[in-house]
Amino acid sequence: APPAPPPLPWEALNPSGRRNSLSFQSESAAANAESSGSSVSAGFYQVVRTGIHVIGLTNGSILSGTVNLPLEYGSTSSEGLASISLTLNDTNSPPGFYVPFPTNGFLNGVWNTQKITNGTYQFQLSAELTYAIGSSDSASPTITVSNAICIPNFLEICGTNMWAEAQTIYPNGVARIDLYVNAGNYLGSFQSTVDQTGNVVFYVDLTDNNGQPLPYSFFDAVISAAPTSAALPTAAAAASGAGNSALNRVFYENLYLYTTKAVIAYQPLFTGENNSTLLREMVEAVLAVMHAAHPIVPTADQPSLLASVNNWTDFTNYLATPEVHDLYYFGHGWLDGIGFTNAGLHVSLPQIRSLLGNANSLAGTNRHGYRYVFLDGCQTAGGDWCTAFGVPKIQNMSLAYFQVNKVRPRAFMGWSNKKLLKFLSTMDTDHVTWINRFFDRWSSTNPTTGRPYLLSEAIIYAKTTANGGINAASFGITVYGYPDLYWDL
Repeated sequence: APPAPPPLPWEALNPSGRRNSLSFQSESAAANAESSGSSVSAGFYQVVRTGIHVIGLTNGSILSGTVNLPLEYGSTSSEGLASISLTLNDTNSPPGFYVPFPTNGFLNGVWNTQKITNGTYQFQLSAELTYAIGSSDSASPTITVSNAICIPNFLEICGTNMWAEAQTIYPNGVARIDLYVNAGNYLGSFQSTVDQTGNVVFYVDLTDNNGQPLPYSFFDAVISAAPTSAALPTAAAAASGAGNSALNRVFYENLYLYTTKAVIAYQPLFTGENNSTLLREMVEAVLAVMHAAHPIVPTADQPSLLASVNNWTDFTNYLATPEVHDLYYFGHGWLDGIGFTNAGLHVSLPQIRSLLGNANSLAGTNRHGYRYVFLDGCQTAGGDWCTAFGVPKIQNMSLAYFQVNKVRPRAFMGWSNKKLLKFLSTMDTDHVTWINRFFDRWSSTNPTTGRPYLLSEAIIYAKTTANGGINAASFGITVYGYPDLYWDL
Protein backbone atom coordinates (compact mmCIF):
# COMPACT_ATOMS: atom_id res chain seq x y z
CA ALA A 1 0.00 0.00 0.00
CA PRO A 2 1.29 3.52 -0.73
CA PRO A 3 2.26 5.78 2.18
CA ALA A 4 -0.46 7.92 3.71
CA PRO A 5 -0.62 11.32 1.98
CA PRO A 6 0.30 14.39 4.05
CA PRO A 7 -2.39 16.80 5.28
CA LEU A 8 -3.94 19.07 2.70
CA PRO A 9 -2.22 22.46 2.66
CA TRP A 10 -3.77 25.13 4.88
CA GLU A 11 -6.87 23.06 5.57
CA ALA A 12 -8.16 23.28 9.14
CA LEU A 13 -10.82 20.78 10.23
CA ASN A 14 -12.60 21.08 13.53
CA PRO A 15 -13.47 17.91 15.51
CA SER A 16 -16.78 17.55 13.72
CA GLY A 17 -14.99 17.41 10.38
CA ARG A 18 -16.37 20.71 9.10
CA ARG A 19 -14.00 23.09 7.39
CA ASN A 20 -12.98 26.22 9.28
CA SER A 21 -11.76 29.39 7.68
CA LEU A 22 -8.16 30.34 8.36
CA SER A 23 -7.80 31.89 11.78
CA PHE A 24 -5.12 34.42 12.60
CA GLN A 25 -3.77 35.22 16.05
CA SER A 26 -1.75 38.23 17.05
CA GLU A 27 1.79 37.71 18.31
CA SER A 28 0.91 39.30 21.66
CA ALA A 29 -2.08 37.01 22.09
CA ALA A 30 0.07 34.01 21.26
CA ALA A 31 2.68 35.11 23.78
CA ASN A 32 0.04 35.57 26.50
CA ALA A 33 -1.42 32.16 25.74
CA GLU A 34 2.02 30.55 25.91
CA SER A 35 2.89 32.20 29.21
CA SER A 36 -0.42 31.15 30.73
CA GLY A 37 0.14 27.57 29.67
CA SER A 38 -2.93 27.44 27.42
CA SER A 39 -2.75 25.93 23.98
CA VAL A 40 -2.33 28.11 20.93
CA SER A 41 -4.42 27.38 17.84
CA ALA A 42 -3.10 27.55 14.26
CA GLY A 43 -0.44 30.09 15.20
CA PHE A 44 -0.99 32.39 12.25
CA TYR A 45 -0.10 35.96 13.11
CA GLN A 46 -2.80 38.60 12.77
CA VAL A 47 -3.02 40.60 9.58
CA VAL A 48 -5.15 43.62 8.87
CA ARG A 49 -5.24 43.22 5.10
CA THR A 50 -7.34 40.87 3.06
CA GLY A 51 -5.92 39.00 0.10
CA ILE A 52 -2.41 37.68 -0.44
CA HIS A 53 0.67 39.78 0.32
CA VAL A 54 4.44 39.27 0.22
CA ILE A 55 6.24 40.81 3.17
CA GLY A 56 9.26 42.92 2.31
CA LEU A 57 9.27 42.51 -1.47
CA THR A 58 9.29 45.89 -3.20
CA ASN A 59 10.02 47.39 -6.59
CA GLY A 60 13.66 46.93 -7.49
CA SER A 61 14.26 43.92 -5.21
CA ILE A 62 17.12 41.71 -6.39
CA LEU A 63 16.69 37.97 -5.77
CA SER A 64 19.36 35.29 -5.98
CA GLY A 65 19.58 31.61 -5.13
CA THR A 66 16.77 30.04 -3.12
CA VAL A 67 14.77 32.74 -1.35
CA ASN A 68 12.19 32.52 1.40
CA LEU A 69 9.20 34.80 0.89
CA PRO A 70 7.15 35.46 4.06
CA LEU A 71 3.47 35.64 3.11
CA GLU A 72 0.32 36.87 4.77
CA TYR A 73 -3.20 36.06 3.76
CA GLY A 74 -6.55 37.29 5.04
CA SER A 75 -10.08 36.45 3.92
CA THR A 76 -13.62 36.83 5.15
CA SER A 77 -14.71 33.74 3.24
CA SER A 78 -15.61 30.52 5.04
CA GLU A 79 -13.78 28.57 2.34
CA GLY A 80 -10.22 27.45 2.94
CA LEU A 81 -7.14 28.58 1.06
CA ALA A 82 -6.46 26.05 -1.68
CA SER A 83 -3.32 27.31 -3.38
CA ILE A 84 -0.85 30.13 -3.85
CA SER A 85 0.74 30.45 -7.28
CA LEU A 86 3.34 32.74 -8.79
CA THR A 87 3.25 34.41 -12.18
CA LEU A 88 6.08 36.30 -13.84
CA ASN A 89 5.20 38.82 -16.55
CA ASP A 90 1.64 37.41 -16.55
CA THR A 91 2.78 33.90 -17.52
CA ASN A 92 2.08 30.65 -15.70
CA SER A 93 3.85 29.75 -12.49
CA PRO A 94 7.59 29.31 -13.15
CA PRO A 95 9.44 26.20 -11.98
CA GLY A 96 11.12 26.22 -8.60
CA PHE A 97 8.35 27.99 -6.61
CA TYR A 98 6.23 26.26 -3.99
CA VAL A 99 4.57 26.94 -0.65
CA PRO A 100 5.23 24.07 1.77
CA PHE A 101 2.68 22.97 4.31
CA PRO A 102 2.97 25.55 7.15
CA THR A 103 3.76 23.26 10.09
CA ASN A 104 4.68 26.30 12.22
CA GLY A 105 1.48 28.11 11.34
CA PHE A 106 3.13 30.66 9.05
CA LEU A 107 2.87 30.83 5.27
CA ASN A 108 6.24 31.01 3.58
CA GLY A 109 6.93 30.76 -0.13
CA VAL A 110 10.16 29.10 -1.29
CA TRP A 111 11.55 29.98 -4.70
CA ASN A 112 14.69 28.62 -6.32
CA THR A 113 15.41 31.53 -8.65
CA GLN A 114 18.17 29.55 -10.39
CA LYS A 115 15.43 27.58 -12.19
CA ILE A 116 14.76 30.57 -14.47
CA THR A 117 17.01 32.83 -16.53
CA ASN A 118 18.38 36.10 -15.18
CA GLY A 119 16.30 39.14 -15.96
CA THR A 120 13.71 41.65 -14.80
CA TYR A 121 10.22 40.37 -14.10
CA GLN A 122 6.84 41.57 -12.91
CA PHE A 123 6.18 39.44 -9.83
CA GLN A 124 2.65 38.58 -8.70
CA LEU A 125 1.11 35.99 -6.40
CA SER A 126 -2.43 34.68 -6.69
CA ALA A 127 -4.31 33.05 -3.81
CA GLU A 128 -7.10 30.66 -4.82
CA LEU A 129 -9.91 29.52 -2.53
CA THR A 130 -10.99 25.91 -2.52
CA TYR A 131 -13.27 24.91 -5.35
CA ALA A 132 -11.94 27.89 -7.33
CA ILE A 133 -14.81 30.03 -6.06
CA GLY A 134 -12.67 33.10 -5.59
CA SER A 135 -9.15 34.42 -5.78
CA SER A 136 -7.05 37.46 -4.95
CA ASP A 137 -3.86 38.82 -6.44
CA SER A 138 -0.96 40.48 -4.66
CA ALA A 139 0.72 43.68 -5.67
CA SER A 140 3.02 43.24 -8.66
CA PRO A 141 6.44 44.76 -8.00
CA THR A 142 9.18 44.63 -10.60
CA ILE A 143 12.04 42.43 -9.38
CA THR A 144 15.38 41.36 -10.79
CA VAL A 145 16.66 37.78 -10.74
CA SER A 146 20.44 37.73 -10.69
CA ASN A 147 22.48 34.52 -10.35
CA ALA A 148 26.02 33.63 -11.35
CA ILE A 149 24.58 30.30 -12.56
CA CYS A 150 21.05 29.40 -13.59
CA ILE A 151 19.76 25.99 -14.71
CA PRO A 152 16.39 26.48 -16.46
CA ASN A 153 17.04 23.58 -18.86
CA PHE A 154 18.67 21.09 -16.49
CA LEU A 155 16.08 18.31 -16.17
CA GLU A 156 15.44 16.45 -12.90
CA ILE A 157 15.33 13.07 -14.67
CA CYS A 158 17.99 10.99 -16.36
CA GLY A 159 18.64 7.52 -17.67
CA THR A 160 22.11 6.12 -18.25
CA ASN A 161 23.16 9.58 -19.50
CA MET A 162 22.85 12.96 -17.83
CA TRP A 163 22.67 16.13 -19.90
CA ALA A 164 23.55 18.93 -17.46
CA GLU A 165 23.09 22.38 -18.99
CA ALA A 166 23.73 25.71 -17.27
CA GLN A 167 23.86 29.42 -18.07
CA THR A 168 26.59 31.47 -16.39
CA ILE A 169 27.79 35.06 -16.22
CA TYR A 170 31.31 33.95 -17.16
CA PRO A 171 31.67 33.88 -20.98
CA ASN A 172 34.79 31.97 -22.01
CA GLY A 173 35.24 30.89 -18.40
CA VAL A 174 35.41 27.44 -16.83
CA ALA A 175 32.85 25.25 -15.08
CA ARG A 176 32.86 22.05 -13.05
CA ILE A 177 30.19 19.51 -12.19
CA ASP A 178 30.48 17.51 -8.94
CA LEU A 179 28.32 14.40 -8.57
CA TYR A 180 27.15 12.93 -5.28
CA VAL A 181 25.12 9.80 -4.55
CA ASN A 182 23.24 8.54 -1.50
CA ALA A 183 22.63 12.11 -0.39
CA GLY A 184 26.22 13.16 0.15
CA ASN A 185 28.74 10.52 -0.98
CA TYR A 186 31.12 12.00 -3.53
CA LEU A 187 31.15 10.20 -6.90
CA GLY A 188 33.35 12.32 -9.15
CA SER A 189 33.92 15.62 -10.99
CA PHE A 190 34.28 16.86 -14.56
CA GLN A 191 35.53 20.21 -15.78
CA SER A 192 34.62 22.00 -19.01
CA THR A 193 34.89 25.37 -20.70
CA VAL A 194 32.11 27.92 -20.88
CA ASP A 195 31.31 29.18 -24.38
CA GLN A 196 31.32 32.83 -25.45
CA THR A 197 27.62 33.23 -24.59
CA GLY A 198 28.07 31.94 -21.03
CA ASN A 199 26.56 28.49 -21.62
CA VAL A 200 28.07 25.18 -20.62
CA VAL A 201 26.93 21.59 -21.10
CA PHE A 202 28.13 18.44 -19.34
CA TYR A 203 27.34 15.07 -20.89
CA VAL A 204 27.81 12.44 -18.20
CA ASP A 205 27.82 8.67 -18.78
CA LEU A 206 26.16 6.97 -15.81
CA THR A 207 27.17 3.38 -16.58
CA ASP A 208 29.93 1.24 -15.07
CA ASN A 209 32.86 -0.38 -16.87
CA ASN A 210 30.56 -3.16 -18.07
CA GLY A 211 28.03 -0.76 -19.55
CA GLN A 212 25.49 -1.37 -16.77
CA PRO A 213 23.59 1.47 -15.04
CA LEU A 214 25.15 2.74 -11.83
CA PRO A 215 23.18 1.38 -8.84
CA TYR A 216 21.76 4.68 -7.61
CA SER A 217 18.22 6.04 -7.67
CA PHE A 218 19.27 9.68 -7.81
CA PHE A 219 22.27 11.95 -8.21
CA ASP A 220 22.98 15.36 -6.69
CA ALA A 221 24.71 17.46 -9.34
CA VAL A 222 26.52 20.64 -8.31
CA ILE A 223 27.65 22.96 -11.12
CA SER A 224 30.07 25.77 -10.33
CA ALA A 225 31.65 28.32 -12.66
CA ALA A 226 34.24 31.08 -12.58
CA PRO A 227 36.40 33.17 -14.95
CA THR A 228 39.38 30.82 -14.40
CA SER A 229 40.08 27.37 -12.97
CA ALA A 230 41.89 28.93 -10.02
CA ALA A 231 38.79 30.90 -9.11
CA LEU A 232 36.48 27.86 -8.98
CA PRO A 233 35.15 27.11 -5.49
CA THR A 234 36.17 23.87 -3.85
CA ALA A 235 33.73 20.97 -4.15
CA ALA A 236 32.78 21.40 -0.49
CA ALA A 237 32.14 25.13 -0.91
CA ALA A 238 30.09 24.57 -4.07
CA ALA A 239 27.97 21.89 -2.40
CA SER A 240 27.26 24.16 0.55
CA GLY A 241 25.73 26.78 -1.73
CA ALA A 242 28.51 29.08 -2.88
CA GLY A 243 27.19 32.07 -4.84
CA ASN A 244 28.65 30.76 -8.10
CA SER A 245 27.20 27.24 -7.88
CA ALA A 246 23.84 25.58 -8.50
CA LEU A 247 22.50 22.28 -7.17
CA ASN A 248 20.04 19.96 -8.90
CA ARG A 249 18.80 16.54 -7.76
CA VAL A 250 18.39 14.23 -10.77
CA PHE A 251 16.36 11.02 -10.52
CA TYR A 252 17.26 7.89 -12.44
CA GLU A 253 14.70 6.16 -14.65
CA ASN A 254 15.26 2.89 -16.49
CA LEU A 255 14.02 3.47 -20.02
CA TYR A 256 13.73 -0.24 -20.75
CA LEU A 257 11.72 -1.43 -17.77
CA TYR A 258 8.49 0.42 -18.50
CA THR A 259 5.22 -1.46 -18.60
CA THR A 260 2.56 1.17 -19.11
CA LYS A 261 -0.89 0.86 -17.60
CA ALA A 262 -3.50 3.59 -17.45
CA VAL A 263 -6.06 4.93 -14.98
CA ILE A 264 -9.30 6.47 -16.28
CA ALA A 265 -11.30 8.24 -13.57
CA TYR A 266 -14.15 10.70 -13.46
CA GLN A 267 -16.06 12.65 -10.87
CA PRO A 268 -19.83 13.25 -11.00
CA LEU A 269 -20.28 16.94 -11.58
CA PHE A 270 -22.65 17.34 -8.68
CA THR A 271 -24.06 14.93 -6.13
CA GLY A 272 -26.83 12.88 -7.69
CA GLU A 273 -25.52 13.08 -11.25
CA ASN A 274 -23.57 9.81 -11.20
CA ASN A 275 -25.59 8.46 -14.11
CA SER A 276 -25.30 11.49 -16.34
CA THR A 277 -25.52 9.75 -19.70
CA LEU A 278 -23.46 12.24 -21.67
CA LEU A 279 -20.69 12.32 -19.09
CA ARG A 280 -20.45 8.57 -18.78
CA GLU A 281 -20.48 8.04 -22.54
CA MET A 282 -17.64 10.55 -22.92
CA VAL A 283 -15.46 8.89 -20.27
CA GLU A 284 -16.24 5.39 -21.53
CA ALA A 285 -15.14 6.49 -25.01
CA VAL A 286 -11.83 7.66 -23.51
CA LEU A 287 -11.53 4.31 -21.72
CA ALA A 288 -12.08 2.40 -24.95
CA VAL A 289 -9.36 4.20 -26.89
CA MET A 290 -6.90 4.15 -23.96
CA HIS A 291 -7.45 0.44 -23.49
CA ALA A 292 -6.52 -0.16 -27.11
CA ALA A 293 -2.97 0.89 -26.21
CA HIS A 294 -2.56 0.07 -22.52
CA PRO A 295 -4.06 -2.17 -19.83
CA ILE A 296 -6.44 -0.30 -17.51
CA VAL A 297 -6.18 -0.23 -13.71
CA PRO A 298 -8.17 -1.61 -11.96
CA THR A 299 -10.24 -3.00 -14.86
CA ALA A 300 -11.12 -2.23 -18.44
CA ASP A 301 -14.79 -2.98 -17.75
CA GLN A 302 -15.57 0.55 -16.62
CA PRO A 303 -13.87 3.82 -15.67
CA SER A 304 -13.25 4.59 -12.00
CA LEU A 305 -16.06 6.64 -10.48
CA LEU A 306 -14.96 9.17 -7.84
CA ALA A 307 -18.11 9.59 -5.78
CA SER A 308 -17.17 8.41 -2.26
CA VAL A 309 -14.29 8.54 0.20
CA ASN A 310 -13.50 4.90 -0.61
CA ASN A 311 -13.44 5.76 -4.34
CA TRP A 312 -10.83 8.47 -3.76
CA THR A 313 -8.75 6.17 -1.55
CA ASP A 314 -8.79 3.53 -4.27
CA PHE A 315 -7.90 6.18 -6.84
CA THR A 316 -4.70 7.15 -5.02
CA ASN A 317 -3.80 3.48 -4.71
CA TYR A 318 -4.25 3.05 -8.46
CA LEU A 319 -2.02 6.05 -9.16
CA ALA A 320 0.74 4.58 -6.99
CA THR A 321 0.69 1.26 -8.87
CA PRO A 322 4.26 1.01 -10.25
CA GLU A 323 3.14 0.10 -13.79
CA VAL A 324 0.70 3.03 -14.10
CA HIS A 325 2.16 5.81 -16.24
CA ASP A 326 -0.93 7.20 -18.01
CA LEU A 327 -3.88 9.05 -16.45
CA TYR A 328 -7.07 10.69 -17.66
CA TYR A 329 -9.12 12.45 -14.96
CA PHE A 330 -12.35 14.35 -15.50
CA GLY A 331 -13.81 16.50 -12.74
CA HIS A 332 -13.43 19.65 -10.71
CA GLY A 333 -9.97 21.10 -10.40
CA TRP A 334 -8.05 24.09 -9.21
CA LEU A 335 -4.38 25.06 -8.99
CA ASP A 336 -3.60 22.74 -6.10
CA GLY A 337 -6.43 20.21 -5.95
CA ILE A 338 -8.92 18.07 -7.83
CA GLY A 339 -12.35 16.82 -6.70
CA PHE A 340 -15.01 18.14 -4.35
CA THR A 341 -14.04 20.23 -1.33
CA ASN A 342 -15.75 17.79 1.06
CA ALA A 343 -13.39 15.97 3.39
CA GLY A 344 -12.08 12.83 1.71
CA LEU A 345 -13.55 13.67 -1.68
CA HIS A 346 -10.53 15.40 -3.17
CA VAL A 347 -6.78 15.09 -3.41
CA SER A 348 -4.22 17.87 -3.31
CA LEU A 349 -1.13 18.47 -5.39
CA PRO A 350 1.16 18.02 -2.34
CA GLN A 351 -0.51 14.67 -1.65
CA ILE A 352 0.14 13.46 -5.21
CA ARG A 353 3.70 14.76 -5.06
CA SER A 354 4.29 12.84 -1.82
CA LEU A 355 2.49 9.73 -3.08
CA LEU A 356 4.57 9.50 -6.28
CA GLY A 357 7.80 10.91 -4.87
CA ASN A 358 8.07 13.56 -7.57
CA ALA A 359 9.45 16.42 -5.49
CA ASN A 360 10.03 19.83 -7.06
CA SER A 361 12.83 20.54 -4.61
CA LEU A 362 15.87 18.75 -3.24
CA ALA A 363 13.71 16.34 -1.29
CA GLY A 364 12.67 12.76 -1.79
CA THR A 365 14.64 9.82 -3.07
CA ASN A 366 12.01 7.84 -5.00
CA ARG A 367 10.28 8.85 -8.21
CA HIS A 368 7.28 7.57 -10.13
CA GLY A 369 7.18 9.52 -13.37
CA TYR A 370 4.21 9.44 -15.74
CA ARG A 371 4.26 9.24 -19.54
CA TYR A 372 0.97 11.04 -20.19
CA VAL A 373 -1.43 12.86 -17.87
CA PHE A 374 -4.58 14.79 -18.78
CA LEU A 375 -6.29 16.47 -15.83
CA ASP A 376 -9.52 17.52 -17.50
CA GLY A 377 -10.61 20.12 -14.97
CA CYS A 378 -10.43 23.84 -14.21
CA GLN A 379 -7.01 25.50 -13.92
CA THR A 380 -5.02 22.27 -13.73
CA ALA A 381 -2.33 23.77 -15.97
CA GLY A 382 -1.95 26.91 -13.88
CA GLY A 383 -0.03 25.40 -10.98
CA ASP A 384 2.59 22.67 -10.67
CA TRP A 385 0.50 19.56 -11.34
CA CYS A 386 2.83 18.54 -14.17
CA THR A 387 5.87 18.29 -11.87
CA ALA A 388 3.86 16.25 -9.34
CA PHE A 389 3.54 13.62 -12.08
CA GLY A 390 7.20 13.86 -13.08
CA VAL A 391 6.73 16.00 -16.20
CA PRO A 392 9.05 19.04 -16.49
CA LYS A 393 7.28 22.38 -16.36
CA ILE A 394 8.63 23.36 -19.75
CA GLN A 395 6.52 23.87 -22.85
CA ASN A 396 7.48 22.77 -26.38
CA MET A 397 10.30 20.49 -25.27
CA SER A 398 12.14 18.79 -28.10
CA LEU A 399 12.60 15.05 -28.33
CA ALA A 400 16.35 15.60 -28.02
CA TYR A 401 15.97 16.60 -24.35
CA PHE A 402 14.67 13.15 -23.56
CA GLN A 403 16.86 11.22 -25.96
CA VAL A 404 20.10 12.72 -24.70
CA ASN A 405 19.16 11.82 -21.11
CA LYS A 406 17.90 8.41 -22.26
CA VAL A 407 14.50 8.81 -20.58
CA ARG A 408 11.04 8.33 -21.94
CA PRO A 409 9.29 11.34 -23.56
CA ARG A 410 6.30 12.55 -21.58
CA ALA A 411 3.56 15.17 -21.63
CA PHE A 412 1.05 16.74 -19.26
CA MET A 413 -2.20 18.35 -20.42
CA GLY A 414 -4.49 20.62 -18.45
CA TRP A 415 -6.59 23.75 -18.73
CA SER A 416 -5.29 27.19 -17.79
CA ASN A 417 -8.79 28.60 -17.39
CA LYS A 418 -12.09 27.73 -15.71
CA LYS A 419 -14.18 25.41 -17.84
CA LEU A 420 -17.96 25.47 -18.26
CA LEU A 421 -18.64 21.78 -17.76
CA LYS A 422 -22.20 21.87 -16.49
CA PHE A 423 -25.16 24.09 -17.25
CA LEU A 424 -28.60 23.29 -15.91
CA SER A 425 -27.55 19.70 -15.13
CA THR A 426 -26.28 19.12 -18.65
CA MET A 427 -22.73 18.54 -19.79
CA ASP A 428 -21.25 21.17 -22.06
CA THR A 429 -21.59 19.50 -25.46
CA ASP A 430 -18.72 21.55 -26.90
CA HIS A 431 -16.41 20.04 -24.30
CA VAL A 432 -17.66 16.54 -25.04
CA THR A 433 -17.03 17.13 -28.75
CA TRP A 434 -13.51 18.39 -28.02
CA ILE A 435 -12.63 15.32 -25.93
CA ASN A 436 -14.08 12.88 -28.46
CA ARG A 437 -12.32 14.47 -31.42
CA PHE A 438 -9.01 14.72 -29.56
CA PHE A 439 -8.82 11.08 -28.47
CA ASP A 440 -10.21 9.77 -31.77
CA ARG A 441 -7.52 11.62 -33.73
CA TRP A 442 -4.61 10.93 -31.36
CA SER A 443 -5.29 7.19 -31.37
CA SER A 444 -5.47 7.06 -35.18
CA THR A 445 -2.88 6.68 -37.94
CA ASN A 446 -2.32 9.42 -40.46
CA PRO A 447 -3.22 7.80 -43.83
CA THR A 448 -0.87 10.13 -45.71
CA THR A 449 2.28 9.59 -43.64
CA GLY A 450 1.51 6.12 -42.34
CA ARG A 451 2.54 7.16 -38.83
CA PRO A 452 0.38 7.81 -35.75
CA TYR A 453 -0.91 11.33 -35.27
CA LEU A 454 1.07 13.47 -32.83
CA LEU A 455 -0.38 14.89 -29.61
CA SER A 456 -0.06 18.40 -31.04
CA GLU A 457 -1.86 17.38 -34.23
CA ALA A 458 -4.74 15.87 -32.24
CA ILE A 459 -5.12 19.12 -30.26
CA ILE A 460 -5.28 21.15 -33.46
CA TYR A 461 -7.88 18.75 -34.87
CA ALA A 462 -10.01 18.96 -31.71
CA LYS A 463 -10.08 22.76 -31.86
CA THR A 464 -12.18 22.62 -35.01
CA THR A 465 -15.72 21.38 -35.40
CA ALA A 466 -16.94 18.95 -38.04
CA ASN A 467 -18.07 21.87 -40.21
CA GLY A 468 -14.71 23.65 -39.95
CA GLY A 469 -15.58 26.16 -37.20
CA ILE A 470 -13.71 26.76 -33.94
CA ASN A 471 -14.85 24.77 -30.91
CA ALA A 472 -15.57 27.22 -28.10
CA ALA A 473 -14.29 24.71 -25.55
CA SER A 474 -10.78 24.60 -27.02
CA PHE A 475 -9.41 27.73 -25.39
CA GLY A 476 -7.00 27.30 -22.50
CA ILE A 477 -5.57 23.86 -23.25
CA THR A 478 -1.91 23.75 -22.18
CA VAL A 479 0.78 21.13 -22.73
CA TYR A 480 3.98 20.75 -20.71
CA GLY A 481 6.75 18.41 -21.79
CA TYR A 482 6.92 16.88 -25.27
CA PRO A 483 4.06 18.17 -27.48
CA ASP A 484 4.60 15.58 -30.23
CA LEU A 485 4.08 12.50 -28.06
CA TYR A 486 2.77 9.39 -29.81
CA TRP A 487 -0.37 7.69 -28.54
CA ASP A 488 1.12 4.37 -27.52
CA LEU A 489 4.88 4.92 -27.05
